[in-house]
This record gives sequence, C-alpha cells and structure tokens, in this order.
Amino acid sequence: MSFGAGSDTFPTDEDIDALIDPDDEPIQTITPLAFQGVESTKSKAKIKNHPFDYQALAEAFAKDGIACCGLLAKSFNVEERDIITASSRKADITILDWDMQSDSGQFAIEIIKSIIVSDINSGGRLRLLSIYTGEHVTAVITKLNNELKKTYCSVIKNDDSIFIEDNYALEQWCIVVISKDVFEKDLPDVLIRKFTNLTAGLLSNAALSCISEIREKTHGILTKYNNKLDTAYVSHILNLMNSRESRPYAYENAHDYAVDLISEEIRSTLQISENLKKSLSKDSLSHWPIFHYTKNGRKNFLLTGKKQKGLSVEHLSNILSADSLEEIQHAIERAPLGKKEYLSQDGEEDKKLMQLCSLEITRRNLRYHSNIDNVSLKQGTLLLDNDNMVYLCIQPLCDSVRLHEKANFLFIKGTIDEDNYNLLIENANGGFFKIKMPAKASNIVSFTFLVEHGKGVIIGRKNDPEHLGQISFYSLPITDTSPSKVLKWIGEIKTTHAQKITTDIVGNLSRIGLDQHEWLRVKSKDI
Repeated sequence: MSFGAGSDTFPTDEDIDALIDPDDEPIQTITPLAFQGVESTKSKAKIKNHPFDYQALAEAFAKDGIACCGLLAKSFNVEERDIITASSRKADITILDWDMQSDSGQFAIEIIKSIIVSDINSGGRLRLLSIYTGEHVTAVITKLNNELKKTYCSVIKNDDSIFIEDNYALEQWCIVVISKDVFEKDLPDVLIRKFTNLTAGLLSNAALSCISEIREKTHGILTKYNNKLDTAYVSHILNLMNSRESRPYAYENAHDYAVDLISEEIRSTLQISENLKKSLSKDSLSHWPIFHYTKNGRKNFLLTGKKQKGLSVEHLSNILSADSLEEIQHAIERAPLGKKEYLSQDGEEDKKLMQLCSLEITRRNLRYHSNIDNVSLKQGTLLLDNDNMVYLCIQPLCDSVRLHEKANFLFIKGTIDEDNYNLLIENANGGFFKIKMPAKASNIVSFTFLVEHGKGVIIGRKNDPEHLGQISFYSLPITDTSPSKVLKWIGEIKTTHAQKITTDIVGNLSRIGLDQHEWLRVKSKDI
C-alpha cells in the first residue's frame, strides 16, 4: 500500500484489505429485500426485462456464511411500506428493487423515506441501503437524490452513492444504486465491499469484532449458563422473597443478578478475543493513516494545540509503526509532535474529542436513548433545572432502592460552562452538555422525592404536559409555600465515573489543616 493511493472519495481495495484482517470471518448479515419479482426496464443495459432470481442471490450470500431473507411485495400501500420498514430494522444491508409496480421508483422512494424516519426516531444507526435496477444508474440516483433533497441535505458521491450530511442520526447512512448488469450471484461481493467501505475504521472494526466474537461464542455462553442452573437461580429468587426486606424487589434484584453474571462473562470473552486484538493491532494502526487520508479526499492531518500545524501522512505512519523506544522518539521529533497537541483532519477535532470522551463516561444519554419513557434515579443520573444548573446524583446504589413513601437523595451541583468543563454528555441534537462540576463539599445538595408506589424507587417519566417529550423528576417543596422543583433528565454517567467524583469529594472532606513550623512544612514538600 503506497501513500496517496486510491480514489479521491473512497480507499482502494488494497487499503481496505490492509486495514481489515482478511482472516476474520464475515459478519453474519441478514438482508431483507422488497422485490416484486420481475422488473420491466427500458434501459440499454445488457439485461432487459430482468427477472429477479432470489434463489441465486440467497445462495450467493450463503457461500459467504451470510443469511439472506426475502420479502415479496404483494401490494403497494402504506401498510406494506411499514412492513418493509420494520423488516429492515435488524438488517445490516437492505436491498430494494427500483421499479416494483412500473411507477418509476415511486414506491421504493416512499420506503426509503420511511426507513430514514424510522432510523432518525431510533437515534441513528449504521445503514447500507441498495437500489437494484435495470435502468440507468445515473437517472435513478439523480431522481432519488432530488426527492431526498426536498427534506435532507443529500449529496451524490462516487457516481453511485448518496449520503445525507445534515442529520447526525444519518452520519453512517449510505444508499448505493447498483445496475442489474451485476448478476445476482455477484451482488453479495459488491455489497460486502460497499458495506466494508462504510464501516472500515479502527473503532468500528473493534466494535464489529466484538459483535462477531459474541456471535461466535454464543453457544459456549449458553453451555455455561444452561437450563440446568434454573433451579439454583429460582432458589436465589425464593431466598430474596423469604426476606421481608428484599421481598418487594425480589424480581428486580434477581434480574440485576443475572445481568451482572452474563455481562461479566461477555466482558471476559472480549478481553481475550484474538480478532479484537487484531483489529486494534500495531499493524492496523500503521495502515490507518493512508487509509484515512485516501478516504477523506487526500487531506493532510493537522495538529492542534497552541498553534495549528500540518502533519504529513508519512510522519504519522512512521510514529505509529515505530518498533523501539528510540525509533518512536526519533519519529516524534521529525514530525514534530509536541505535548498537548491533538490530531485532526477536517477542523472538527474538538467535536470528535468531545464525542469520544462523552462515550467514555456515558451510560445513557438523550441522543441514543431518546425513545425511553422512564428512568429510575440512581448514582450517576444527571439532571438539569430551569436555571441551567446540573445535578449529579451521588447517592449510593444500595440506598437508591427499597425505598418507602419519600426519600432524600444527595447530589453534587454543577453548571453549564462552554469554556471550562470536566464532564461531557451528548444532547438530543448531536451537541454536548458541557458541565463544570468541581468536587467540593460546598456543592453537595439534597432533594426529597416521592417514591413510586409499589416500586421502591424514584421514577422520572415523560408525562408532564409542560415538558412534553422530556423525562422529568419533581423534588418536594422545601416549605409549604415554595414550588416543586422540576429536574429534567439529560443522561446517566457510568457508575465508576460517578464513584470517582464521590471519592474526590470524600478526599477533600478528609483534608486536615495543621499549624506547622514553616521551615519544616517547606522541606516536607520536597520529600
């Protein structure tokens, strides 16, 4: 693989193969299709009046170990459109025939629009959608793009692909138009290559490796947690029920117990996964600069710190591929790479850094969990009031359950601050709540809430007409004349990060001040 090789838009096959281990097994892609069966075309393509051979396509996918299912559209109405949309939700690749009822693609366009709305409402997802047509590709993609541009900022790339650039939920969305000059038996290779183009990257490869590893080890996990253990599990539930303290929450506690068992098993499996290690190996890292350079229009990298300066692909590759400590130091000096300088290629380095840092600490947020209707209040919950004050719940987890009537919860108070912040969490629009939250005892506050009847926990819901679509909690008034405080749920950080902040507060509380001779105090600093 040479520097600068490949097209201006997409990396070459060589670049992709270098980034993705060829020994990895393919992802088990389930592909629903909406085909009428026969498409009458008027193109000058080699195949006219091309009948769709679903059996040939299914067999071709099966050779690569990929399950392919088909859906025959019997009618062309809203109900049928919704059925096809629902069937596409669990598919990695969706293939649509273009002219299903001699309507010049109108029903296919309606299906695509419906899938787009569905994906936006679910918070966004990776999606490759393919149009399979006997008509001219240029004519089809132009018509489809013109329709989408009425609502979205869609652009045509590489002559056969459409991307939507103005919606964060569709960042990993691509529509590709493929001519029926490509036979069914060859279509899987074309689509897998397009899907690889869409997903290839360091962290995306790591995520796919994780999913592949879990799929591969599924039967091993099922063997370990088999139905012969059911009596032991039910015994655990019975003992919880036999305790007066645990009885009201026996089912919830047993559920959490099972989740902890299985999630830790999956974590253990991933930590020793060879495929996952390969996806983030030194070899993959050393190939990444040229891959990313080629895929992003041959733009050189930038280093942003006190000043912005260029970083060539060659210098970056040399740093990532260096073997010894001496080679690493030499490559850094040649670049040159300074301290507190961050990598970018498109001028959005801050946004990408913020997004990764947000993912690092976030358990749930408004961007990816906008469809949930209620949440319980626990350690790590972040709430926002009408004055832009942010409250992080630091209540111990064991004190967040088995509650009666009403309960006091501890929070640490912070503010929204665009310049100085130590917490980041994504909002519903793809932006960020930038939160300044000093770990000081003076910022600890307490709110009292009513306990959900029969649940033993504090529940926030989307049932407030004044805050429609937002999960809200209501603290009890401090006095008889003061109003209830409305606290909007903006997300939840991981327990370990919440505990870290709590520990920092405890550390500040335990500081001891002494009157000490200055000479000895100064000397003690040097030890």
